[in-house]
Amino acid sequence: MLVSIVITNFNYDKFLNKCLESCFDQTFKKKKYEIILVDDCSTDSSLKIIKKFSKKKNFKIVLNKKRLGVAGSANIGILKSNGRFIVRVDSDDYVERDFIKILYNHISRKNNILGVSCNYSFVDINNNKLETVDYRAKPISCALMYNKNKLLNYGLYNQDFKYREEEELRQRIGKKYILAHLSPVLYNYRMHNKNKTKRKFFMKNYKKKLIDLKSTL
Repeated sequence: MLVSIVITNFNYDKFLNKCLESCFDQTFKKKKYEIILVDDCSTDSSLKIIKKFSKKKNFKIVLNKKRLGVAGSANIGILKSNGRFIVRVDSDDYVERDFIKILYNHISRKNNILGVSCNYSFVDINNNKLETVDYRAKPISCALMYNKNKLLNYGLYNQDFKYREEEELRQRIGKKYILAHLSPVLYNYRMHNKNKTKRKFFMKNYKKKLIDLKSTL
């Protein structure tokens, strides 16, 4: 297995079908990648949607017994993966058909880097594209393919960080966090009223935790 897509989900039934369809509809060879969905105790109709895809090949479903948050759920997906490379997709987002192929073709030839990113679009709830974003200016936890072994060696996400888990990882790894970047827009970041990044109190609180953590390094 070359690539593992790790999807974490909590109560995003409204967007989950689009997300899964985009991940299964990749131009990459079907036998060479897998999809791992970790559901974090959803209480909506997510499980009904997941069940529709359950017979798909190379599809693993993990149902958390208790809420772990995005970081903890992502770690479970990564640890259960078989791919040489890992890429996260949030369940309210979706990807372009060449997403895996383009990122894999680059990272597979670069042994010195931890990962490779691509640009992404902000989209609305109806899939209308609102804005193209340069990943380097506004990095997110998705739109980024990791070398799995390097990520495991450097450490996975800190489960104590329910928000800003990617920022904590970058800060902790420091100079070893070496990324390549590609300009194609391959990821679609959906904007809606339940976006985790819109929860200002929690984002501000975890920003303070990052600053406090940095002072101890």
